[in-house]
Amino acid sequence: GELYDGQHRLSAVVLANTSVSMRVTRGLPKAARDAIDVGKARQGADVLAIADGIKLGTHLRSLLCGAWWLSQSGNMSKHGRVTVHDLRDALKEHGEEAYAVWDAWGQASNRLSKAGLLAALVIAMRTSPEKAIEFTKLVRSGENMTSDHPAAALRDFVFVRYTPLSTGSMNDLAQRTLTAFEAFVGGRPVKNLKTNAEVLEKYLRPWRHTIAAKAQKE
Repeated sequence: GELYDGQHRLSAVVLANTSVSMRVTRGLPKAARDAIDVGKARQGADVLAIADGIKLGTHLRSLLCGAWWLSQSGNMSKHGRVTVHDLRDALKEHGEEAYAVWDAWGQASNRLSKAGLLAALVIAMRTSPEKAIEFTKLVRSGENMTSDHPAAALRDFVFVRYTPLSTGSMNDLAQRTLTAFEAFVGGRPVKNLKTNAEVLEKYLRPWRHTIAAKAQKE
């Protein structure tokens, strides 16, 4: 009784109030939904919504994929088209943390809602979950902070100096976000927020250990 494909066509039939002859295929397994319209207009997120009933908004999908790419390769730039299999892997590995960060963010986009920033906060969740949620809320609100507070420094960078279309901009922002978070956890002020590859590696390490352990079991 489930319709796997053809929603738009049937909606058009209803609007036109006209009978139309068409081919109907019945009895397909649920796995067949993964291949519907792949390579055409339908994206991985569309297939995920149809096949698994999981709907991901644009920002949630971006931060989820960003965290997945960071944990896999340490690089968020140019990974090609996102497939439904990529999204399933990302949800399996980072879903709980991604939803927690997005809930703390307030589930609304603004000029601060950048994939590099939010994905880095998802990565930080594995090491210091409570601090990561606290820092997420501070970055979002910007309230009651001095100018050298790490969250204020990160906000200032995004609003004033961040260029989203530049090469490597997401990687740069992810590193600066984790550098600011590291300072927040350590109670240190930040006057000039810089990138720090060592800090990025520190927060990626727990994820990589988990991925390696899963690979050995498989």
